[in-house]
Amino acid sequence: MRPSRMLAIGVTAPAFGLAAAITATAAPAQAAPAVHYVALGDSYSSGVGAGGTSGACNQSPNAYPALWAKAHSPASFTFAACSNATTSDVIGNQLSSLNSSTTLVSITIGGNDAGFSSIMETCVLKST
Repeated sequence: MRPSRMLAIGVTAPAFGLAAAITATAAPAQAAPAVHYVALGDSYSSGVGAGGTSGACNQSPNAYPALWAKAHSPASFTFAACSNATTSDVIGNQLSSLNSSTTLVSITIGGNDAGFSSIMETCVLKST
């Protein structure tokens, strides 16, 4: 029997915790299937601003995917998120991290496509 697939997109910590609590209490008393987690996305996923970023993708050990993986010890963890990624980058460079073993995926994307940083700069620096 193949484990079910889960997808978390922009889930807040309280909602994720509630979902985990419901799942934990509703599951039958048997061994949980192995979790194979892949984190996709942009700087929100890679952890820019969370401290300690490294590498070309500015990944931080304090990013939410890394913290979740550390707390839950999945069978595998692939940290494909990359600072400055656009939707095209995720499709072209990160989706290949998914495979038939993947059971959990998180993704944040779209801010760079919409010009989020320049919008925030305009709002903060030019507001009256």
